[in-house]
Amino acid sequence: MRNVVLFVLVMLLNVSVAFSISSPVNVSPTNGATGMSVSVTLDWSTVTGNVGYLYQLDTSSSFNSPILVNGVTGTNSSDIYVSNLYFSTKYYWRAATKSAVDTSAWSATWNFTTVGNVTNVSPTSGSTGQAVTLTLDWSGITGNTGYLYQLDTSSSFNSPILVNGVTGANSSDIYVSNLYFNTKYYWRAAAKNAVDTSDWSATWNFTTSSLIYGVSPSNGATGQAVAVAIDWSTITGNTGFLYQLDTSSNFNSALLVNGTTIANSSDIYVSNLYFNTKYYWRAAAKNAVDTSDWSATWNFTTSSLIYGV
Repeated sequence: MRNVVLFVLVMLLNVSVAFSISSPVNVSPTNGATGMSVSVTLDWSTVTGNVGYLYQLDTSSSFNSPILVNGVTGTNSSDIYVSNLYFSTKYYWRAATKSAVDTSAWSATWNFTTVGNVTNVSPTSGSTGQAVTLTLDWSGITGNTGYLYQLDTSSSFNSPILVNGVTGANSSDIYVSNLYFNTKYYWRAAAKNAVDTSDWSATWNFTTSSLIYGVSPSNGATGQAVAVAIDWSTITGNTGFLYQLDTSSNFNSALLVNGTTIANSSDIYVSNLYFNTKYYWRAAAKNAVDTSDWSATWNFTTSSLIYGV
């Protein structure tokens, strides 16, 4: 009889020990969450008496795939930071409490899905009049090791002038220059980390500026001096401007003044003009690869008289 009692006591003790520590409760990422970063913190409730926690993260709900992440935290460390997850992938996770003598049952199995791609920010799709030097900007994804980007005049990204590159970690924009004037460009971006690359973002487009505009002398102005500054609008990304001034609207007379300014110099001083003469003028922007259309042709007439005082 004594042996029977002893056996029962041992069994009760074992049952007591087996359930002496509680399972944690999952906190975040919330179950079913989507659009999660590819570096994320798994967080669960603290259980009194723990000496640490077990955790598992996997693309399989059975926690048996080749990429299972399986580990142990220190005492009272009820979260773990995991990185280099795959993009657009469903992950399952759970945790268990360790005591000095036992381990609890696993918590409930929760899941979350990582983000699939970045989101374009600017230039906005369909925008026009863009500079021939500009910044492509897209949303960031935590856990990236950089971004891929593509810019092209072809929506298939396969023309000879494709701009194709990679940024550094957390650099979610890129400055591009020497674009063609009056040209539609398409662009997209993707994130990468140590193990994967996201899908491309949506393909957006913008069109660069085609014209600059006259500023002064105003079109049709009269009584102008025979030495005058011709001024026109600028375009970001220029390497200078072309200009023409002539008494012929075809810009083909023997008096044609024809020249080029330096970068960002959108005016030119001309002198020794004829009195009482109509002049026509126009300007264009240039960069390392292209020249814009001419501005509209404006005209002004020089003064014919002086006045007594």
